[in-house]
Amino acid sequence: MQCLKRRGFFKQSPQATGSLIKQGEKNMARLKITFSCTNLDRARPLIDGSVQPEGIDLNIIIVSVPERHDRMTRHLEFDACEYSFATYLPARERGLPLTAIPVFPHRQFRHESIFIREKPDLKEPKDLAGRLIGVPHYTNSTGVWVQGILARDYSVDFSACTWVTERDDEVPGWQPPPGVKVERLPGAERLPAALERGDLDVLIYPPVPRPVAQKKPGLRRLFPDYRVEEIAYYRRTRIFPIMHCVVIRDDILERYPWVALSLAKAWSKARRLMQEDLLHRSPSLLWYSEYWEKQRETFGDLWAYGLEANRHVIEQEIEFEIEQGILRKRPVADELFAATTRDWVEE
Repeated sequence: MQCLKRRGFFKQSPQATGSLIKQGEKNMARLKITFSCTNLDRARPLIDGSVQPEGIDLNIIIVSVPERHDRMTRHLEFDACEYSFATYLPARERGLPLTAIPVFPHRQFRHESIFIREKPDLKEPKDLAGRLIGVPHYTNSTGVWVQGILARDYSVDFSACTWVTERDDEVPGWQPPPGVKVERLPGAERLPAALERGDLDVLIYPPVPRPVAQKKPGLRRLFPDYRVEEIAYYRRTRIFPIMHCVVIRDDILERYPWVALSLAKAWSKARRLMQEDLLHRSPSLLWYSEYWEKQRETFGDLWAYGLEANRHVIEQEIEFEIEQGILRKRPVADELFAATTRDWVEE
């Protein structure tokens, strides 16, 4: 200690030195948590460290889907993770030791995600009945919402359809229910190429398939003006579909139940900072602020976290998964989330 003092390492007063020691002890006591997510704007303040969860030293690992979901489902590689909500429901039903918090980093309207080959007898939603329909895998969030919305709002009969997937389902051991026909593309073949060749009539796909983006002839969206459909859907239902939630390993929550609320609050703070930043930045997109204001006028706060703020969306997704045979029995919505976050309301 004397040597350190001579070299000028301790020039502070005894009181200041004591404060530094206490701060060091506090930092040492922070729980180290690995968290995997997408590089979303809503997560950026957590990724760059400008928001830190109380009591947690967060190690962010950026991993894209489907790799992130697969690593969490099959190997529980991360302490916490941005995770498919459609997969979470059947995976939890089958005993996967994960529990969600009511934070939903990724949401998206899905009328835009239906792509078709132009045929005389394939022009509108009802014409999807009996078709070969491509989906990444059957319990995929996009597919769940599209199938549910089209069946309910457009009376599409999917009972005679064949679902063609490009990868195995994310829920280990899950099997299609009786009467649902699911086929797997061979090898590493991809669905967009199958649509372009004409092997599929319809593709329900989260990103825009490359052949569609390249404007290959004979391919288009089912709803060319999908925004009109999506705005009408929201005004009618007040539903902004949930794609991803945040899950935490149960062994973490058993030892440190406070982690759930700490992470929920941190995500909420990160979201608010992101929105404040959006209002003050100067992006390359012309008339950006006008688009932002138009969105808020039309939808209000689409990204609110918390169970009560999203209960109607959660209940609708449960209903769709029951109808589609993904869930065997109806879960209680409250029990899907960590106990410390069920009554949590964003400030």
